[in-house]
Amino acid sequence: MSRGDLVTKNRLGRIVLTGGALTAQAVRAAQTIHGVRVRRPRRGVGIEIEDGRVHVALRLVAAAGTALPAVGEAIQGAVAQALGQTTGYAVTVDVTFDGIDA
Repeated sequence: MSRGDLVTKNRLGRIVLTGGALTAQAVRAAQTIHGVRVRRPRRGVGIEIEDGRVHVALRLVAAAGTALPAVGEAIQGAVAQALGQTTGYAVTVDVTFDGIDA
């Protein structure tokens, strides 16, 4: 399991997607969903890479009145699609709501 960079090797050399780049993309994708924000973009996102899979864990804050199960599922879909397209890997996403804004 790797916590950080995604490194792919080919006959021409290496391709590195840094953990920071993956984190930034996960944050952007999550925040496309109305009514949520990433609690702390640098600490509120965890990314693990293992056996051709990317696992993302997000800690979020939702707006008051937000339907959390529906929003959580929308975030999972947005993040999985964005990182899947970027990496070519299967992506799973865990969403934790740490708070609700008034």
